[in-house]
Amino acid sequence: MQEYMCILNMGGMMHYSSFYMLNITILGSSTRRVKWLKDSLASRYEMSDLGEIQSYLGVDIIRDRPHRTLEINQTVYIQHIVDSFGMRDANPVYTPLRLVRRFTWSSIRPGLYLEIKGYQQIIGSLLYAQIGSRPDISFAVARLSQFASKPSNKYRLAKYVLSYLHTTKDYRIRYDGGKSGEGLYGYADSSWGDQEDKHSTSGYVFLLGSAAISWGTRKQKTVAQSTTEAEYMSLAEAANQAAWYRTLLEELGYELDSPIQLHCDNKGAVDLALNPVTGRRSKHIPISTMH
Repeated sequence: MQEYMCILNMGGMMHYSSFYMLNITILGSSTRRVKWLKDSLASRYEMSDLGEIQSYLGVDIIRDRPHRTLEINQTVYIQHIVDSFGMRDANPVYTPLRLVRRFTWSSIRPGLYLEIKGYQQIIGSLLYAQIGSRPDISFAVARLSQFASKPSNKYRLAKYVLSYLHTTKDYRIRYDGGKSGEGLYGYADSSWGDQEDKHSTSGYVFLLGSAAISWGTRKQKTVAQSTTEAEYMSLAEAANQAAWYRTLLEELGYELDSPIQLHCDNKGAVDLALNPVTGRRSKHIPISTMH
């Protein structure tokens, strides 16, 4: 099932409705018009008004109107999956993934086939937590999901991430609506030359309201021949996301007058982004990443 958003212009005021299966969330700047919209829907369809939103698809929402802040977490969902996999009494851990020197493919030994389904169930549960409110486990989940069809000894690592979630289940993302902050901006970073196949891993995060609203990590399609190339490709990936956000915000009625800032910690990649000339060390970079 997919989630759909409907944007309505009612008397010059924008209202947004999010639909996912039987769940409907309505947002708007006018309480009176939001009530009118809900009454109109109720007159045509059988529905229940649950009042001000407190949770949505497993994500708990906490609002502090006097201080104009909003927090999201998945404490209830995390506790549910921890109990489902019998990890309630697991020892606390404080890092998303323990240090592993190499992530290598291993042949499946007899008897481990029965663990594949359990491993995939844990990875699926971790993915939902990562997408909803836990950017801190993005790298760990993306890494471990690569072994979903052949987990072998990665099963204990998946349980380690689950133990970390249990330890930090009350972590929240807090959005501050009372301060303008720096608007929408993002960070991009990359590893270089992962040991098993030499493909680097890109990662990005975008912040609005002083907190993360979007994040992701994925393995790069080509092998980078330098840290500059690896970091530049991560910037290109983040720039694609930034372009999509500009379009989305314009559809929501918020036009951006200035470019969306992207931050990177590699001087070579920054110089190449500011002056995209081809040279001995960059002429092999795909054209699609040079725009």
